[in-house]
Amino acid sequence: MLAASGVSRAWEADGSDPSRPAVFLYGNSHTAGFVVLREMTDIPSGVPPAPWLKRKADQLERIGPFRTAVVVAVRDSTGPVPRLAVLLREKGRWSIDPALSYDGIFGWTAGLAAVRSNLFGRNQRLRAGFRTGGLDKAGISWTDPWFGGRLRLFAEMEAGHASYPYRYPDYRPVFRVVSNSASAALGRGFGPALRAGYRRTWENAEAGDPAALVSGGGKDRFVSDEWFMRWDIRDRPEYPMSGLFAEAGRQWTEETGSGRRFSRSYFDCRAYAPAAAGARLALQASGQFLDGRVPVVKRLHWGGSSTLRGYDSGILAGDRLLAFCAEMRFPVLLEPDVLGARNAGVFGVFFADCASIRFSEKSRNPAPNAGAAGAGFHFVWDTIVLRAEWGVRADGGLFVTSASGVKF
Repeated sequence: MLAASGVSRAWEADGSDPSRPAVFLYGNSHTAGFVVLREMTDIPSGVPPAPWLKRKADQLERIGPFRTAVVVAVRDSTGPVPRLAVLLREKGRWSIDPALSYDGIFGWTAGLAAVRSNLFGRNQRLRAGFRTGGLDKAGISWTDPWFGGRLRLFAEMEAGHASYPYRYPDYRPVFRVVSNSASAALGRGFGPALRAGYRRTWENAEAGDPAALVSGGGKDRFVSDEWFMRWDIRDRPEYPMSGLFAEAGRQWTEETGSGRRFSRSYFDCRAYAPAAAGARLALQASGQFLDGRVPVVKRLHWGGSSTLRGYDSGILAGDRLLAFCAEMRFPVLLEPDVLGARNAGVFGVFFADCASIRFSEKSRNPAPNAGAAGAGFHFVWDTIVLRAEWGVRADGGLFVTSASGVKF
């Protein structure tokens, strides 16, 4: 076996048990020197000879985004048969994410984002990007998933600007919205899967139509306080193949000039499980509920390739939302890297989306429930996912859509 006593001692000293059966593949082991971004156990081939393991580790360091790759043998508490644990420490690296999209509300938009991962060897992440065209957006965010040693604290900060015409059909006439916001979050992890935290957000919103704001003037100033909880045991968030994810929270918002308040509650549950012939079933149920006198600029909007395929961005509006999605993903051309925990290839997909979005005032609900079903292909390379999909809406209309990133 490969000698890895230094890593093993650090791993055990942090309170982790190398023989635990769970598999976590990103940011869940933290030592004094680094964050382990990949942990894998139960390699199906058993325990290959040490020279093969050494060659594989060298290959991962040479072609992958990894600074070091260490393979250690561990023993399950239920028996004497050794297994493998592969610890991969990731390099700090830059990546560029381009974006191009079109829909009937905003037309064409194009953008670019630069992402710096694994800052200072601690898995901190910095992202800055912009989009322009039918809507203009710019933002920067920073996250630290673990600091404070055994306290398992995490922090998130974000600032953004948005400018767009409010062309959604729930309000007329069309007016322009300009928003500048900043937020900061602090929380604590309870084990590798559960996190709870608090977020405060400050936002200045301007609108060309004063009636769309709380103040009735040209600018509203919102301050929001939010408590949230996440539970995440997915294998990879970029394109999950197995595991569960759940998030829920409640946010209270006040317009500081008038003292008017409203609130938002939300949940998001996702499950991923193997099916026949190597396929994967992915399910999602989510909801959002607004309470109080909500201004026009804070209404819920649903539709688009990231929410409800086949519908224009945000075309459905309301203050009560329930949504369900299902995908059956099956490999067409797949080259999995078991030790590196990476996937490269093409997945075929069958999908079905449906949503019910309503205003609490029943007289304002002329639209029926919305839904779509279809098929497509997902092109996957590690963290990069491109989607090409087509289908039919509940009203019989046909559509073709493309997007980057996994939907859920």
